[in-house]
Amino acid sequence: MSEQSKATTTANACAACGRSLPTNAPGGLCPACLLERGVALATRASARPGDFVPPAPEELAVLFPEFEIVSLLGRGGISAVYKAVQPDLDRTVAIKLLPPETARDAEFMERFRREAATLARLDHPGIVRLYDFGQRDDFAYFVMEFVDGVDLAQQLAAGPMSPPDAFEIVGQLCDALQHSHERGVIHRDLKPANILIARDGRVKLADFGLARLTQPDAGEMGLTRTGARLGTPRYMAPEQLNGVTADHRVDVYALGVVLYEMLTAQLPVGHFDPPSEKIPALTPRLDEVVLRALNAEPERRFASMIEVKERLRDAVARPGLTRPERRQQLARRLFAASLLAAIIGAGAVWLWSSRDASHGQATQPTGPITERATLPSGRLIVFGGATCPVANERVSAVALGGGLNEFGLALLPDGTVRAWGDNRFGQTNVPAGLREVIAIAAGQGAKSAHALALRADGTVAGWGDNTFGQGVPPMGLTNVAAIVAGELHSLALTREGRVVAWGNGTSPALAVPKNLPPAKAIATGADFSLALSMDGRVTAWGVNERGQCDVPPSAQSVVQFAAGSHHALALLADGKVIAWGGNSSQQCDVPATLPPATAVFAGGDGSAALDASGALRVWGKVPMPAAEFKGRVAQVVAGSQTWLMIEKPAATAVH
Repeated sequence: MSEQSKATTTANACAACGRSLPTNAPGGLCPACLLERGVALATRASARPGDFVPPAPEELAVLFPEFEIVSLLGRGGISAVYKAVQPDLDRTVAIKLLPPETARDAEFMERFRREAATLARLDHPGIVRLYDFGQRDDFAYFVMEFVDGVDLAQQLAAGPMSPPDAFEIVGQLCDALQHSHERGVIHRDLKPANILIARDGRVKLADFGLARLTQPDAGEMGLTRTGARLGTPRYMAPEQLNGVTADHRVDVYALGVVLYEMLTAQLPVGHFDPPSEKIPALTPRLDEVVLRALNAEPERRFASMIEVKERLRDAVARPGLTRPERRQQLARRLFAASLLAAIIGAGAVWLWSSRDASHGQATQPTGPITERATLPSGRLIVFGGATCPVANERVSAVALGGGLNEFGLALLPDGTVRAWGDNRFGQTNVPAGLREVIAIAAGQGAKSAHALALRADGTVAGWGDNTFGQGVPPMGLTNVAAIVAGELHSLALTREGRVVAWGNGTSPALAVPKNLPPAKAIATGADFSLALSMDGRVTAWGVNERGQCDVPPSAQSVVQFAAGSHHALALLADGKVIAWGGNSSQQCDVPATLPPATAVFAGGDGSAALDASGALRVWGKVPMPAAEFKGRVAQVVAGSQTWLMIEKPAATAVH
């Protein structure tokens, strides 16, 4: 090393501990102090309403007297992780503690014991080791190998990775997964949060809580709750989402997703571009590896992790370094760039269930499709939530979606679409050349991220997240009159009154009744769908946990309806409004003094109706000032945080 290089390395000292560090060290801190600071910041930031509030370290010490509890490393909604020292064995460990209610849940505890049994069968340097597990007082716990480092999700928060770093990580993951597959263990929840990177660059695979044992005596009876899915949807293979018996190739698919994300900082959802089109330095041969891993048909993916590793090695020019040198190089880059990123991800994702707040307005064609030029338009008024780039502009229609990470769509009078808000899955990337649009729909729910547009010629365009196939309409779908977008599914109504559904094949919301009569309107909620027949009867199907599919007998002669998260509204021919389904925010408590209505609207936790005078009446959780807009309301759209209203032009206002 030259004298100049030595000077660069030793000239500066860590502001916290005094260690030597490079001049470009982030924050003026060494990796150890960066990690400590990141843990402290993230632990303070991770407490959210409803999250597990773990015991303080001194309280935990009473339950685990054989350990010296050092600190709380992090916490999430389902677990907390502590750093501890086991003096008798002179080793540092991680203790993962689960909330008290889990120990009282027999089904959850069976899954807990299965994770422990699974980990105990695996002995590989690339897999986090399990030392002990059990239950103390009201807490179930694991004692595990302590990995001094960060997880891949924290690293990716800093942006895409360099190809050599990504290839080194994938190579190590292939070794660990091949070991588990040879022992009949499928991980089933491979994702960045479960991939740990130690300070020396070694990769450790964690959280086999969703692993499926493929040995004949493994059995999974009774382990899946109704309405819940095993895994994390963005990384799940199509056969997992569809409930088909899955083998080790689901891990191949998830590894392809992780590799794509490492290289591009994006997830391969919808109509995604090959990596080389986003990163010109990458070879098209790498595209072949990634796309084969991501093939929707399992038999067309790689047959083993060994094959993935070999094909990846052949597709890229690897650095001329030994494996220890590559790991050291990886560790230096990772810890110099990303330790100030958010640190937590403490809990394994054991269950995933799409029951978050979502809602959908009914789309109701009242006659032949209207050409774009005749669509009404009015000024857009915004209440609550984030700012909207088309506020106070004239629009023909609006749509909101995406739960807590809202995104919005606006149909402009010229037939084009504007989008804003969250864009993690390309849901606001309106396709170039999209014109002559007459209706729009935004996916509803906390995990939704897709959008639809109906053209004047009766065809449908989709973009954004397509993990469940919800963003790409079926081939040959034409002659469409209306569209709505749910969280994991989408619906279209043809001009003949036929309802077409697509998306997650396991969702009951897709099970359109075979004897469904011709419909004149459709709507979607979180996990259910509605259709209004020509004779004014409402049919509902899908998940019915909150009674949203229990259509009241009084729902006869319905002229219009709307759907919220878990409730629905119907407007009868005599102007009466009825509501049914979930009522956590009194969104179903129709005011007794409500005069005859002319239209109804629904949000996740609120309801609204226009009366004959043009006044907007609201109930439930609806942050909507109404009196000043009497006679001027044309359309109301509710999001999780925002309500939008299209105002009628003054010349057409009703007084």
